[in-house]
Amino acid sequence: MRHASVAALLGALLAAASPAAAAPPQLTRGATAYQLVMADGADSLRTLGRSGPPPKNALLQLIPSGADAAPWSVGPKNCAQDQRSYSVSCTGDSAPLTIQAGGGADLIDGSASPVALNIDGGPGQDYLTGSAFDDSFTVRDGEVDIVDCGAGQDTVVADPDDALYGCERVDLPPPPPPPPAPQPAPVPPLVSPAPGPALPSPASTVALRIPGVIAYRLTTTPASARFSRLTVRGLPAGARVQVRCRGRGCPRRRLEARGTDATFSAALRRVRLRRGAVLEVRLTAPGFVGRVVRFTVGRDRVRSATLCLAPDARTPGRC
Repeated sequence: MRHASVAALLGALLAAASPAAAAPPQLTRGATAYQLVMADGADSLRTLGRSGPPPKNALLQLIPSGADAAPWSVGPKNCAQDQRSYSVSCTGDSAPLTIQAGGGADLIDGSASPVALNIDGGPGQDYLTGSAFDDSFTVRDGEVDIVDCGAGQDTVVADPDDALYGCERVDLPPPPPPPPAPQPAPVPPLVSPAPGPALPSPASTVALRIPGVIAYRLTTTPASARFSRLTVRGLPAGARVQVRCRGRGCPRRRLEARGTDATFSAALRRVRLRRGAVLEVRLTAPGFVGRVVRFTVGRDRVRSATLCLAPDARTPGRC
């Protein structure tokens, strides 16, 4: 009897301490678009399908994993969820899709989406990929996000530290002013032979990361990669941009530009970087921590990594 009472008490305490169950992902259909509200937590979503014609052949597939691989609240009558894979299919409707991601590091791959996307990444470090249509992204959350806008005329609202690729219209907050120069230490008096108290050193200032947007478009094959577009904009005054490359297929000389905007599209359009080649885009400016975006050509893909370059340093490191 005593053991049963203890077990009942423990069960009651655990039930009281457990947080409320998280709301499931919810899919609805508004007047002009589908609306998907994702769950909180690190999760991932792929969009697939076909747009027709005719419209009755349109198919939108949403394939979740992570926190969203669970039963959804599905409102539209033309949509259904597979209870084993948790994928959702909507037929006969090619309306755009609005996605509200939850908290956490989310991965949304819309590269094969049959409809235009409007994605709000929410809090967390997200990786968002757009469709071939005119997409919109919102990732201004104070954290570093990655957005590959894809084809189309795309719009993104972002933070200065976000990595943005292939985005045509970018809304960034104004760049912060350079940090003030430290005040010189006062000169000690020379008339006193006795050693005086130690003088305070100048207050140190923390350099900010350089703002700016790198936009590019590239084509890959199993053996090479080619940049058809590479531009930089939104840099602070006095900024310097360098394009460095090593490996087979690289340009013979280092590319460089100064100012708030730069383009290297014409110089790289006919350059085919072979597998193993590494191309770096370096952004630096007085008073800022520089940014280095490193592209490494592999088989059928190009990997990218963002590094930081401390003032007066030659070698970049982790941010």
